[in-house]
Amino acid sequence: MEDIIRFYIRPCVAILGGIGNLAALIVLLQRRMRNKTTCIYMAVMSISDLIILLSHEMIHSVWDGRDIPLYVCKIGIFLFYYSLHMSVALLIAMTTEKYLSIRFPLQVSMTVKSFFIHIHT
Repeated sequence: MEDIIRFYIRPCVAILGGIGNLAALIVLLQRRMRNKTTCIYMAVMSISDLIILLSHEMIHSVWDGRDIPLYVCKIGIFLFYYSLHMSVALLIAMTTEKYLSIRFPLQVSMTVKSFFIHIHT
């Protein structure tokens, strides 16, 4: 059962997740979608999820006995945990923005005039 998960299920999840996140990224970065903050949050989240998928596969390749240099392993672990925290921070920011737009509908603008993200995790 462990071999089935390692050789069939995990690569299928990584491939389908990668294709889904790339498709979402392409759609969310279209010109008409770029002026909505929610679409920008979701685009950054899809990039974060792609990094999680790739770094997770890299970490598991080390556990499967492949020879990967130590610095690559450390970078993979860092990217994995950083991207996990980034996804949570983006969800909190998106939820807060939606709450404020419902609570104060006339004071919150839903379009992006100048957009800068500065997130400390």
